[in-house]
Amino acid sequence: MSDLPTKLNVGCGNDIRPGWLNIDAADGAGIDLRVDLADCRASPLPLPDDHFEELAMIHVLEHIGDPLALFEELHRISLPDAILHVRVPFAGHDDAWVDPTHVRAYIPQSFQYFGQPKYYNFDYGYAGDWDVATCALIVPRA
Repeated sequence: MSDLPTKLNVGCGNDIRPGWLNIDAADGAGIDLRVDLADCRASPLPLPDDHFEELAMIHVLEHIGDPLALFEELHRISLPDAILHVRVPFAGHDDAWVDPTHVRAYIPQSFQYFGQPKYYNFDYGYAGDWDVATCALIVPRA
């Protein structure tokens, strides 16, 4: 797997990124690997531990019913200090729920759980422990 890209485009859809490993649940032009991102607890991602230095997950997370399992898998396959870019619709906007395939909405504080700064006294069995460095609301001009 030495020729495997070190950048991972998670749930890429039509956003095919050259030089990245593009993965999605559906087949399509440019998709390198078909995986069920919603079933990571039962079927771990078929990717090596400690490999990826940068990951993008754009408008994917809101479709995942078990986000903790996905975040744990992404943590497992990422190098220490890897960067994960996540974009989701804001829970306070209609876009969060207009798509009937959305199963969960997010606010900026939702991402604190994936790094667990507010849950350090408890052990819920979550093994992702991402360091949430930046979380911003982006409002398009249009």
